[in-house]
Amino acid sequence: MLFEITYKVRTGGNESQDKRIMQIFSKWKPPAGMVVKALYARTTASGFIIAEADSVAPIIEANAVYATFPIASAHSPIKQCWRVA
Repeated sequence: MLFEITYKVRTGGNESQDKRIMQIFSKWKPPAGMVVKALYARTTASGFIIAEADSVAPIIEANAVYATFPIASAHSPIKQCWRVA
């Protein structure tokens, strides 16, 4: 199944928070069972990811990494996309 994960970077963070989130994101890899098909970033500090997985579990695991950061979040709902052949 394909999933869409939307995100928005919260403004108002300080420089050390910005550096920390970039350190973690630069080392991030999708969890087992999740394949990132596309990542789109907008100039409005937001964007979305199209990912493929057999279940929602790896999608939730991927979002959990960023749950503790005050400057970034992945927003629900996670939408299931349909592939058009």
